[in-house]
Amino acid sequence: ITQDVDVKPQPTADFLVSDVCVGEEANFDYTGNNPATSYSWDLATTTSTMENPAVTYDQPGSYDVSLTVNYYDGECVKDTTQTVAVNPVPTADFAFGTEGAVCAGEEVQFVNNTTFENGDANTLTYDWAVGSTGLSGESPVFPFDNEGTFDVELTARSTEGCESTFSLTKVVNPLPVSDFTLDKVG
Repeated sequence: ITQDVDVKPQPTADFLVSDVCVGEEANFDYTGNNPATSYSWDLATTTSTMENPAVTYDQPGSYDVSLTVNYYDGECVKDTTQTVAVNPVPTADFAFGTEGAVCAGEEVQFVNNTTFENGDANTLTYDWAVGSTGLSGESPVFPFDNEGTFDVELTARSTEGCESTFSLTKVVNPLPVSDFTLDKVG
């Protein structure tokens, strides 16, 4: 008696995912060597049966993600687990060291009030923009040489590339003009 045996290739249950920042979408890309009959994902905060699901995590941490795939109408089942890192995002914030309007020619200190919950604030970098002028440093001083209304923007960035931006407007008044006449008496 001869019987044919259908030997199928060994399937894999591989996927790719990159570390993300809180609030960013994590995309899970199935990379197994054969199309599966079905997909079952445990994404730590939700589940999915899509081939390439996506999820947004709202808390930082390490999340174990599992994929179980069925091949050949359930004849073969494979699974795998990977960890995705969800990194914290700093909250950019600042105030002006000088409250209210200033006059042209005055310097203003930018007081950095950025917070970095669940992260090391000492690892943050700061990019400032006053109009089209860029500045760096934690709390720089800027000379407002001209009158006008200026948008000041702070971007705080972690070493993992997670960032947030905050902006305020500063009014710079023209210098007052002293003008008087002296009448001669007598």
